[in-house]
Amino acid sequence: MEDLKKQIAVIGYSGKFSGAGSLEEYSNVIMKGERAFMNFSRHTLISEGVPEGIIDQSDYIGLSGYLSDADKFDAKFFKFSNREAEIMDPQFRLFLQESYHALENSGYINKTNSIKCGVFASCGMALYSGKNRNTYFKNNVEHHTDVLESLDPVKVKLLNDKDYLATLLSYTLNLRGPGLTIQTACSSSLVALSTAVKSVRYGDCDIALAGGASIHAPRKCGYQYYEGSIYSPSGKCNPFSSESNGIVGGNGVGAVVLKRLDKALEDNDIIHGVIKGVSVNNDGAKKVSFTAPSIEGQQENIEKAIEDAGIFSDEIGYVEAHGTGTKMGDPIEITALTNAFFNKRKEKKPPILFSGICKG
Repeated sequence: MEDLKKQIAVIGYSGKFSGAGSLEEYSNVIMKGERAFMNFSRHTLISEGVPEGIIDQSDYIGLSGYLSDADKFDAKFFKFSNREAEIMDPQFRLFLQESYHALENSGYINKTNSIKCGVFASCGMALYSGKNRNTYFKNNVEHHTDVLESLDPVKVKLLNDKDYLATLLSYTLNLRGPGLTIQTACSSSLVALSTAVKSVRYGDCDIALAGGASIHAPRKCGYQYYEGSIYSPSGKCNPFSSESNGIVGGNGVGAVVLKRLDKALEDNDIIHGVIKGVSVNNDGAKKVSFTAPSIEGQQENIEKAIEDAGIFSDEIGYVEAHGTGTKMGDPIEITALTNAFFNKRKEKKPPILFSGICKG
């Protein structure tokens, strides 16, 4: 008999992404194989503050995933002043809104006083001062010295530094479970989800809110291609394809509400999905470079997740892969999946071959 106490139900969700204002719209974009990127005119890029000297360089790609309504926020509803809302990182604002919607979708938005709800969250860089300076603080707040001088520096930090994302959400929505901001670069939101699953399993909280946000500022901007970088020189992302040559930046925010499956069934919650197993590891130094993946590390992690789920790979009918669309990352991921699925089959048969079409 399956251990329902170990399995985790997804009882609520919400999100918005490039080209999609909801998860339902996002699903349609994927099913249609559409590219959710937007090309920006030179005039638009200049009006957004991108220097002409950068735009006119041959290695500048003037497109990215655009997220509409990222500048909208009901400050009064969440009990922030207009000035606080102005200086707050939009990643904080949107994650707060989508988290509220996810709790509302779960039916627990008005029950947080009687239960312990944990928060496991992540977001992109806020105070980074690199060449492209695609952050809200650098482009929209820092040069307003009159505003900064009128505010407590601690307040400015609390509303922009990603370390405070989870605890600010817990405070704003009166959530009394663990509040952890999880940062592991590209895998942050998934690791936040995995951490939330374990927290619910161990009883640290009754339900958990997990997710993340990544929003560039300015929102209408492109990127510079550097030889050997992960970004695509063509402005197209073609994972698991002979045409794969890199990624294209996007914007998005999403949150899910988790609860132990046995309790969700007992309380007649609407269950959108079930998480049977999770696993987190690291490649260590056994890879060609710091930013490169390894077959061994990925294979081990996939095998541990299958073991944690208590199933055989034969029972898995669909895999949503990382799919970076890079010539190094994709073959490594396919090899790791093939090896792991062969090792974890109930009946040892020839290795599985993965195939599929995906457009980013």
